[in-house]
Amino acid sequence: MAHASRYFSLIILTGIVGFFSDCSNKATAPQNTFVELDSAGIASDTALQADMDLSYEYVRSLVQNDSVVYDFLAYDKPKGQTGKEWESRFHIIRRTGHSEDTVAKGFRSAAVLAVWLSDLDRNGQEEIMFYEYPKASKKQVALIAYEMSAHQKAHKIEVNLREDIQHYHGRDTFFVYQDRLIRRFPYYSSSHDSIATGSDWQSYRLSNGKLVMENEKVEE
Repeated sequence: MAHASRYFSLIILTGIVGFFSDCSNKATAPQNTFVELDSAGIASDTALQADMDLSYEYVRSLVQNDSVVYDFLAYDKPKGQTGKEWESRFHIIRRTGHSEDTVAKGFRSAAVLAVWLSDLDRNGQEEIMFYEYPKASKKQVALIAYEMSAHQKAHKIEVNLREDIQHYHGRDTFFVYQDRLIRRFPYYSSSHDSIATGSDWQSYRLSNGKLVMENEKVEE
């Protein structure tokens, strides 16, 4: 089993390195699974806008196909009747040619850094994921994920990110490679070090509504 695990690790790492090498050798890199910030105008045609503060912190349109588009909205709004306190929320809205539906919503702990659309388990039901660093623990990343459904509300995916606190100082990046979510963060020899000594690569797969780590490789 140990030989099989090392063999699989080598395959994943080789694929990742090959992916980066392929991108660096081309004038135009393949389409990124991450997105950039859109203008707040994307929300102007949603019925939800009347109930939201117009100060959107992060807004993005994610295109599934020619007939289905998801609007991801991260915003702040007054809390309660007094309006003295504010709370951070997010909405995911599905737009089709004949309907607009809120498929997921919730509270946020911090600013959204990136959001993307994927189908890791290849079941035809896309996932929308985003990540943030909660204010209570700025170093530790929080990844929030939902699996879309054509006729129901989105299902929240159980996320089990793993890191050794002794070697982890945050600064995560994510990207989708084939049917895996790849996570990378700087690797520190100890919790007291201020300079990273390498990179920690982790590969996650989606199975039965859970995102679990399948492989890990530390490059020093």
